[in-house]
Amino acid sequence: MLRHGHLSAYVLATVEFGGASDEEAALISVPPYHVAGVAALLSSTYAGRRMVILPEFDAAAWLEVAAAERATQAFLVPTMLARIVAQQQRSGEPPPSTLRAIAYGGGSMPAGVIESAMRHFPAVDFTNAYGLTETSSTICLLGPEDHRAAMTSEDSDVRARLGSVGRPLPAVEVQIRDEAGRCSVQVGPGSSSSAARRCPASIARTGSQLDDGGWFATRDRGWIDPAGYVYLDGRADDVHRARR
Repeated sequence: MLRHGHLSAYVLATVEFGGASDEEAALISVPPYHVAGVAALLSSTYAGRRMVILPEFDAAAWLEVAAAERATQAFLVPTMLARIVAQQQRSGEPPPSTLRAIAYGGGSMPAGVIESAMRHFPAVDFTNAYGLTETSSTICLLGPEDHRAAMTSEDSDVRARLGSVGRPLPAVEVQIRDEAGRCSVQVGPGSSSSAARRCPASIARTGSQLDDGGWFATRDRGWIDPAGYVYLDGRADDVHRARR
């Protein structure tokens, strides 16, 4: 159960009241029963941003509505973004001229998809937003500048950040723990372990899901690089089932 206080804490901590300009319009095509849909609706309401609802996702319809309604921003899951890019390639039409920001999450983003999207939408700021329903939405962000730096860098470590979920938000702590629950100081793909996070109690889901230190075990496996970027490589439960 997510209480009003959890969602309100997330919105109040991340959105400026009435901060949207008259030109802004959010195209919402993720379902409202998903935390990303709830966050998009509440954030736009608090910011005073016009919302355009697409009841059923279709790549061609998404591009058409984005252009007709002069959408400035949207949230997509990786499969949606892949289909939109493919549809634009087929049609040869230019991207919606007003589109300025696309956030994505809800699943692993293939490097080829985000690279292709950045090439086809050069004026768009891309943000990878990682979070869980239990955390009232986003806990890590890979922002637009991170995307551009990774896309253009010749440094393999920097370029690899396109495959990360970014760094924790200022109010969030993230730890990588081994199977015994001990905090691991190792970094790098070879040290993949389960992730845990801690944030203010007003944002976190309360109850038995939190340990005595206020940490919530995400059950996502991953690692953190020396610069603090978080990488995920699957669910701990899936790994355990595969081993059995």
